Amino acid sequence: MPSSTEGMFLSPVVRKLAREHNLDLSSITGTGRDGRITRRDVEALIESGAARTAAPAEPPAAAAPAAPAPPAVQPAASQTAAAAPADIPLLEGDEVRDLDRLRVRIGENMIQAKQTAAHVWTSVEV
Repeated sequence: MPSSTEGMFLSPVVRKLAREHNLDLSSITGTGRDGRITRRDVEALIESGAARTAAPAEPPAAAAPAAPAPPAVQPAASQTAAAAPADIPLLEGDEVRDLDRLRVRIGENMIQAKQTAAHVWTSVEV
C-alpha cells in the first residue's frame, strides 16, 4: 500500500483487500461516515475492473533459506516448566513464607483428587 494512505482511518479488512489487489487507496472516494473508505467501496472498485493498481509497496523478499524446523517437543522441558513456580514480582511490604503443614496437606489432597477422580460426569435421564 502506498505511503499516501498514512493518516487515513482504514479498517484492517480494507487494508487487506487493497494489499491483495494492489490498489491505490488514495484514489478511492469513500462512501462511509466522514468519507471513510469501506469494504463495499473497495469491492465495487475491484468488481468494476477500473481498479488502478499501485506500485508494490515492497518487493517480495529474496528466498531466504528456511530456518531449521524446531526439534520435537521435549516432554522433560515442558514438565519442568509447568512445575516451576511463576516469577511474581514482590512489592514493598510483601512477605514470602513457607506453607504450613495444613496447606501442604490440602495441596497434596487436591492433586490426588484431580488425578484419581473423574473429570467429567454425564447423566442421561430415561
